[in-house]
Amino acid sequence: MADVADVAVCTNNLRVWSQFGNVNITARDEKGHDDDSVIVTAEDEDIADSILRNSPWPALDFAVHVQVWPATKEIEDLPTY
Repeated sequence: MADVADVAVCTNNLRVWSQFGNVNITARDEKGHDDDSVIVTAEDEDIADSILRNSPWPALDFAVHVQVWPATKEIEDLPTY
């Protein structure tokens, strides 16, 4: 697992997603949780589809996989790889 500093750097590198439109990236630890997840929200489905279609994304020495978060699931229920 990456540490929190690595997540912050990865988050900054993934700002490339703004080429598709308005995208917000939040490190989950900023919300008071102790893990390395980030939450990505896109302004519309076309932007989200572009990000998903091009996954995984390179960020430092990591490959960042993006997946859909079903509205009926808690983040703890989502699989991590």
